[in-house]
Amino acid sequence: FRPFRQPSPMANIYSLFKDMQQMRISMGNRTWASDDTAMEPINDKMEELETEAKKIVNRELKKHDIWTLWLRDVKGIGPIFAGGLIAMTGEISRFNHISALWAYCGLAVKEGKAQKRAKGQACNWNTEFKTLAYLIGAQFVKGRAPVYRGLYDSKKEKYLAKGWTRLHAHNAAIRFTAKIFLSHYW
Repeated sequence: FRPFRQPSPMANIYSLFKDMQQMRISMGNRTWASDDTAMEPINDKMEELETEAKKIVNRELKKHDIWTLWLRDVKGIGPIFAGGLIAMTGEISRFNHISALWAYCGLAVKEGKAQKRAKGQACNWNTEFKTLAYLIGAQFVKGRAPVYRGLYDSKKEKYLAKGWTRLHAHNAAIRFTAKIFLSHYW
């Protein structure tokens, strides 16, 4: 028996933002596919609601020391990524080791290989957190964050020197960069 853990305010706010974002994208796709301009005012309202949810995430972030003392200065980590990190990790002290955090977000290594979903088996990690970790790693590559971009470049070159394909080396280097960032976050 595990007692019910009340989600943090940030978890609720971030979840609200993600729901708004998903609804806006869905409605935009529907409007685009039908080429119906009658839906545009509703799309505009959805964008306004999503913007309002972003503002709420920003206000909640100011209550978290990890944001005010470090994350806001990390190039490539904006309020939404930071809100997602804080929402999904909860109290960071619940992870006794960095490997526990990596396992929770699906970046653990099992038998020398990155964990993957297996047909017919439930995964034992937070899939939304794994997506967020990869998006953060990719953002470091795009945004040219000095420290993390350098880590990505050097790791990718090592993988390419081993004969890996460019895509495999790119994805593995992003994963590596995300793991290093999460170790700093931890």
